[in-house]
Amino acid sequence: IHLFMAPLNFGLKPERKSIGQLSYINLDDTSIEQFGAATMKDLGWEQIMDSYACIQCFRCQEVCPAYNTGKILSPAALEINKR
Repeated sequence: IHLFMAPLNFGLKPERKSIGQLSYINLDDTSIEQFGAATMKDLGWEQIMDSYACIQCFRCQEVCPAYNTGKILSPAALEINKR
């Protein structure tokens, strides 16, 4: 799947400045009812495509601040489980 999805993913998102770039979330904005995605329905097609383009190298997990402090968060598992 990766061999097909990775080039497609890269070609459809040329405006991406860096891998893993996140948009800014204003946590002080009281009008926001939900931060992030609670279910698969909350994800856009870009996030779904990212999971299929993942090659399971675990680099995202190695640099994750939460994971490195011993939290149970696993960014790699999140990407893989979206499939």
